Amino acid sequence: MESEASSMLEFALSAVERAVKLNGKGDDGKTSMHCVEVPQISLSDYYDRISKYCKVSEPCYVISLIYMDRLHSTNDEMRVTEHSVHRLLITSILLAAKFRDETYLTTEFYSQVAGVAETTLERLEKLFLTSLDYSLYVSRSEYEHYAETIMRRESPEGNFIVSPRSLNCSSDINRRL
Repeated sequence: MESEASSMLEFALSAVERAVKLNGKGDDGKTSMHCVEVPQISLSDYYDRISKYCKVSEPCYVISLIYMDRLHSTNDEMRVTEHSVHRLLITSILLAAKFRDETYLTTEFYSQVAGVAETTLERLEKLFLTSLDYSLYVSRSEYEHYAETIMRRESPEGNFIVSPRSLNCSSDINRRL
């Protein structure tokens, strides 16, 4: 049986897939976050790959969504589209892990998992950070709001499938941040 914590990864994936569907292909090549061609790997496979090899904590998936929303609010060109989603995901998850987790892997390792050059990922990381004005802190209430929102949207009839508090992510995030 699937653990409750691994459900958060699925909820986050579903939220990102919905955003891509709403935004479509977007304009390719607007920013460094945009790939010229849509990557061949599906979002589900990409998330699975990141989860399998990067071993980030469950809260990092929710935090990455918060970071992507913040990024879009600072720059309308940074929408989650088919051309930008893979780079946005790996960069936001990398930043979440670096900020939140006690241990994390090197940027070089993340670049290998993502299939991008290390220098490209470093450039994307810098672009993301400067666009957010280096504001990576996520409060417990903001985290809980995002977790509850994505879980409610992805469950039948808007009911929770798993309680965000049962994931022990919100209390854990407060302790770590």
